[in-house]
Amino acid sequence: MLATRFSKTSELVKVSIFRTYFSTLYCLGLWIPGTAKMNNSAKVALNNCYRKLFGIRNIVSMSELFVNHGLVTWGAMRRRAAYSLLTRVTDNSNVIIQALYHCNSFHLNPIFKEMCSVLY
Repeated sequence: MLATRFSKTSELVKVSIFRTYFSTLYCLGLWIPGTAKMNNSAKVALNNCYRKLFGIRNIVSMSELFVNHGLVTWGAMRRRAAYSLLTRVTDNSNVIIQALYHCNSFHLNPIFKEMCSVLY
């Protein structure tokens, strides 16, 4: 619907629309432990939305197009979300959350390991 309604607008307007509707995935930090298939499907869906909105039909480097328009790629969104969630946990002043963070089982948890693999 957005692609058809805004097909004749400038690229600046399309970039603004993409940022508004597609670059704000709420709770993305909680998607981090998802499967590789789920993450790849979400990446493909984001790229397809971009292609549809900008009217791109041929196969080109999506990363280059995102960077040229000043947009964040799927990998960068995942890293940003993982970093945000991890810093909220580590910098929290809540005693219970701090106790859980300093517990040995937290660092052995698959969710924490996946967040670290996304970040590093």
